[in-house]
Amino acid sequence: MTTEHSQSEQQKDAGAGGKPVSVHWIPVGHDVREQDLPPLKALAGAIIHSDQQKKRAGQEFTDEALSDAASFVEVGKSSYVAIADASLAPIEHGLFAYISASAAIYLLTHIHKEGVREEGRLKSALSLLDEYKKSRDSNVLHKAGLELERVPDIKVDAETCARTLKLMEVYEIGDRVANTDVTTAKRIADTLATFGHDASHALTQTFRNAYWRNPMNVGQIFMSAVRAAAVSVRLAHLKITGSNEIRRDHKKGLWDDYRAQEGGPESQPFDLSEVVIEGMEEQNPEALDPKILEESLHIDAQYQELAKERLKFLQLAVIQGVFISASVAQGVYNGLKGDAGWSFINFSSASAASGPFKYFADTFVAKDALLRTHRAEMGHKIAALAGQSVGQKHPSRSKVQRDTHEDEGREADDAHHDRQGELPLDHPEP
Repeated sequence: MTTEHSQSEQQKDAGAGGKPVSVHWIPVGHDVREQDLPPLKALAGAIIHSDQQKKRAGQEFTDEALSDAASFVEVGKSSYVAIADASLAPIEHGLFAYISASAAIYLLTHIHKEGVREEGRLKSALSLLDEYKKSRDSNVLHKAGLELERVPDIKVDAETCARTLKLMEVYEIGDRVANTDVTTAKRIADTLATFGHDASHALTQTFRNAYWRNPMNVGQIFMSAVRAAAVSVRLAHLKITGSNEIRRDHKKGLWDDYRAQEGGPESQPFDLSEVVIEGMEEQNPEALDPKILEESLHIDAQYQELAKERLKFLQLAVIQGVFISASVAQGVYNGLKGDAGWSFINFSSASAASGPFKYFADTFVAKDALLRTHRAEMGHKIAALAGQSVGQKHPSRSKVQRDTHEDEGREADDAHHDRQGELPLDHPEP
């Protein structure tokens, strides 16, 4: 019996006879609409997305540095005068610059940290890809936390393969490095050497952003602010009302809706409320499979960290918004005084800062969306149910019993990650 047929029969049994279908994994690998992705698509999408986000963080770091350059110059100038005159008056007159410079250091630090986090996610996805290529077992994807959620549904073609394999070489993942010949090693060295030129390239892009792209994309920047504001209002409402942030009643089922296997025949509707993770239906942590609990703890650790990062990026967006407003106000003030030079610098700073502002707002919204995915909510709720979520007392794990239907759950998972039509990501097609 094929896994697809097995899953279909389970679903029919669940809909017709009312017998719950046991599931032994929390679903993993979805696009931004939470549609199922095959393993290679999920891995490749996560890898490319993390690489793009890492590069974006580097660019936003440069943009932020340029936007605050005027403040650093003014701080240096006033400090020099204050020391020379042995007076605090220059510092008092340039207090706004000192506040801006301090905020700039705070913002730059967190942009850098986010770039480091994205690089960590990139390496994690690359390692999972290497393991999956060797085993061809989709169960290895369950070692991921939330790295494979909300990834772009990219086309796994020759270009994607080549880019993914190049990243494996650069980060020294798997056999791609162990079996590297001299020619390939030179190419890797050249790739790493080009990283040294990124700073000059980023600086060029920054000037383009400040004086062309950001003013032209003011509508997109405004919409990012609107989306961030909508999320912040929702979170404030939850905080005020004391509501639970988990949207779904996960006792009712593993999926909100049923999607037929890609390329397969249409299936008859059935009651998905009968598809459950054993132990969740009756809120009984002792009935949870230890593998589900282990997976949930990994997800929950990332859930807790994401919640902190979400709040942090909301704060960063607010700080950047205040800086932009202050820069514009300072520019108008300097313009009215007839100081056209500093007025131009102030408006340039505001324009350059609007790029990082959009980045902070977009990242805040993205982290919120990731926290609201089915996998994130399931992992967090199971960890909390078992009393092993962060901040809760950890019961003895010996109380958690293994479920006896492991093979059935794995068959359902294999069907969930059907590998038909995938490229091997070993050798890109010509």
